Amino acid sequence: MPWNPLKMLLPTAINRLGAAKEVQAAFVIKAAQEALEEVLGASVAKGAKATSFRDKTINIQTKNAIITQEIQMRQRQLIARVNKKTNAKLVFKIRFSR
Repeated sequence: MPWNPLKMLLPTAINRLGAAKEVQAAFVIKAAQEALEEVLGASVAKGAKATSFRDKTINIQTKNAIITQEIQMRQRQLIARVNKKTNAKLVFKIRFSR
């Protein structure tokens, strides 16, 4: 039996376990948090946290309305950055909560 690289085995195992959506959501949330820091700067990004990803929408929890407004103004840039980081067009919308 030939050896298969781990990068080929891991996606198969994840799909077999039925955890593909959860793993994808974790990657998108991580990419969103990184994008927040890159686009807004570390000090402003401390007031925002990507909390979930579902139905092509990232939920971002913010500490106040000023941070929410700042993210809304840069929403297109953030979505583009997250999609670039994930190498797929997965995110279409950002939703906010406090």
